[in-house]
Amino acid sequence: MTFPREAVEEQMKEYDISLSDGLAYVSSDLEQYYNVLNLLYSNYSKTFSNIKTLYDSGNIKDFGIAVHSMKSHAKSIGANLLYQLALSIESKAKTKETVFIDIALPLFFYQWDKTVRGMKYFLESYNKYYTPDTPVTAEELPSVNYSKSEYINKLITYADNFQPDPALKLINAMISEHVTPGETEKLCMAAEYLNELEYDYAIKIFKEMM
Repeated sequence: MTFPREAVEEQMKEYDISLSDGLAYVSSDLEQYYNVLNLLYSNYSKTFSNIKTLYDSGNIKDFGIAVHSMKSHAKSIGANLLYQLALSIESKAKTKETVFIDIALPLFFYQWDKTVRGMKYFLESYNKYYTPDTPVTAEELPSVNYSKSEYINKLITYADNFQPDPALKLINAMISEHVTPGETEKLCMAAEYLNELEYDYAIKIFKEMM
């Protein structure tokens, strides 16, 4: 059976998720989109609890950083309204405008819950038609004659475009052939961030290696 993309895309609008926008970040690869959603869906409770705890404890700085990460995740799956809400809250966290955040946060949490229900809908729909493969972690690449700077530039591009799978493959190739033990440690840390879809932290590490 053929996956009913148009019907699923239409239904996901009810959850304020644009499937076409999300797929644009993974080169229209449905399986990769599934893997991204599955990871975010699995980590929802942990991420939600972390953001709420940080704000309730008055840790506005780390709260803003956590919302920033959530903002990137929302954009990467096409949850555009959630992205906009996270963007506004992040900007107010930087200036410590807690009155705005107090008002906006319940709406953000409501929209986040709605997005999670949309992710669940997509995952269940996908599973009716496909048996997803195990998400790629760090498969070995054939040897490619890239310089270290070319590798790092490619890693930044992949991370900036929310594409963890090819980035992880390139990291594996770099570790196999092109880096020192100290650089290997940094790349392993970046790989952990990519596996958790923490793109900004991974990019920061890559830029430090330039």
